[in-house]
Amino acid sequence: MIHKIKDFIKSKIFNVEGYSDVSTPNDINVYFILEYGALSIGKLWLENGEWHYIYTEEFKRQNKLIPIVDFPEIEKHYKSNDLWPFFALRIPSLAQPKVMSLINEKKLSINDMSILLKEFAQKTIANPFVLRISTE
Repeated sequence: MIHKIKDFIKSKIFNVEGYSDVSTPNDINVYFILEYGALSIGKLWLENGEWHYIYTEEFKRQNKLIPIVDFPEIEKHYKSNDLWPFFALRIPSLAQPKVMSLINEKKLSINDMSILLKEFAQKTIANPFVLRISTE
């Protein structure tokens, strides 16, 4: 079931002629921190072609926010070869002319999920969380 959801999201976001091969790179390591206001929620990173997500100790100590649906267990270290829908949905559709114009202008790799996430996923209208690039 989860693979069907991921395939559906990929088809909606990346359904642009010539750009259907968006994937997770094996040779890039990138790190993000997910925040809600001043609260650090979790850490997302890509390492050796695998995505990882964990909750921060700060999030584990608080009692105002519940865990994200894709990550229900706060003590678990989540791993996946594919970026989870919660994060993938932060990337706007490549069918949007403004998005493609920016990609072309900045000469970004259209096939690299990590680059698209870094460029477009800091804020979204879908939820109030902020995804910041981190050094680790």
